[in-house]
Amino acid sequence: MSIRFACSCGKQLQARDEHAGRKSRCPDCGATLVVPAGGEPPSATPTPAPPPVMHVDYDPTPDLAATATATMATAATPRPAAGPWVEDDDPAPAAKVPAPPPLPPAGAAAPAFALPPSPSHASALGLATAREPWSFTLVDRYAVVARNCVLAVSAVLIGLAAMGYAYELYVLLAYQGPARMGVLGFALMLGASTLAFLLGVALFLLVFVLPIMLFLAMLHITVDGARSLRAIRAILERRG
Repeated sequence: MSIRFACSCGKQLQARDEHAGRKSRCPDCGATLVVPAGGEPPSATPTPAPPPVMHVDYDPTPDLAATATATMATAATPRPAAGPWVEDDDPAPAAKVPAPPPLPPAGAAAPAFALPPSPSHASALGLATAREPWSFTLVDRYAVVARNCVLAVSAVLIGLAAMGYAYELYVLLAYQGPARMGVLGFALMLGASTLAFLLGVALFLLVFVLPIMLFLAMLHITVDGARSLRAIRAILERRG
């Protein structure tokens, strides 16, 4: 059997018989009420609840009841089962390597940082190229010239030795042998003498003319360096 009672705000409340004498709270105004025993009028005077007593609301508000019902319905609704685990066999895409810049067309002008064309290519294209002075070329090839000097001296010595042996053979064949052998010895001596003369001329040019050429080359390099330093000094003075 239930006990019916009313709050001071006019709200009709209901509680069970076993809750008689216990405290309750009005869901509308929040006033603390004591459930009457056997239909006694409730006390509308709020009394402070003692701290150690735990308050229990036996009649929840309609809003709280609706919220609890909706929560329970949501919890009771079955969730869709998760799909099977699918492993991604496709690896992560590799970083794209940037494509090299396109080559300029054949007729395009060369960039400012490009190396100057070689003399052969420049001559084929009709471009003017600066040539190194003869002094630089001579100094760069001095080692080759020195090696040629050694070979020339060796050849001259071999020629002189051949000429001497040919002369001895000519004398021997001319005075002690038949006339035909003397003519052969004379031809050998003449050939050896001609070879020795040519090698001697080459040796003279390499031994006496080459030092003069090297001296002139070094003098030309010195003068050219002085001119370059003077030009650099003039440029620095204009900038200063």
